[in-house]
Amino acid sequence: MSRTALIVIYTLYGSSFILLSCSVLLAVRRAVRLKLVAGFGFLALFGALHGLREFCDLYVLTRPPDAVDAAAGGWARIVSVGLLLLSFAFLLQFALVVRSKEESLFLTYLPWALVGVLLSALAISGHLDVPSTEHAGRWFLGTSASLASAAAMATLGAQFRGLGNRRMALGAFGAAAVFVLYGLFASWHWPEFAGVPIQVCRTACAVSITAFLLIVLRGFWIQRAELR
Repeated sequence: MSRTALIVIYTLYGSSFILLSCSVLLAVRRAVRLKLVAGFGFLALFGALHGLREFCDLYVLTRPPDAVDAAAGGWARIVSVGLLLLSFAFLLQFALVVRSKEESLFLTYLPWALVGVLLSALAISGHLDVPSTEHAGRWFLGTSASLASAAAMATLGAQFRGLGNRRMALGAFGAAAVFVLYGLFASWHWPEFAGVPIQVCRTACAVSITAFLLIVLRGFWIQRAELR
């Protein structure tokens, strides 16, 4: 794949997660003040950090291969992996908040405990380097956070369907299905999936998740007419 094509793909990929973050954040600000709705703020943080992570990778991709830029690229890769782990931790936090019915310190600190366990295990095994940390983070955190989010949205979908709200149920079940796909793509270690660049697959997931979640959040919006 050409360098120009990679730049375009990474730009679209990063922008799609920034779009997810901004769209969810704006929708939450307009919605009623509920613990469930507030939990979507963690999803907005996931999108923002994951988008920034892709722009870090884009920075590395566009640097010329000389000694100075190689050093800068090394720091950029470390920041990139850090953003990746943080983003997946917030995605898992989103799933736990949406799924749980009451606040719990255990659930609050569980994502960060998992990050600590992952880094400690890599350090003990002698594999605490950028490639290994990224790969392990995708498998250990990315997949679990995505599947947990899918389970949380499926639970919401069942609740909305029980209340007779088909639109919100459709949005929740749609988001659950896409989160399952994203769990696969997030941990996919190869550059392509069925001949399609993996970044394109993840971009499609981000855009689809955004669309479905806006359907869900719209059900919590306060209409101006109702406030008069």
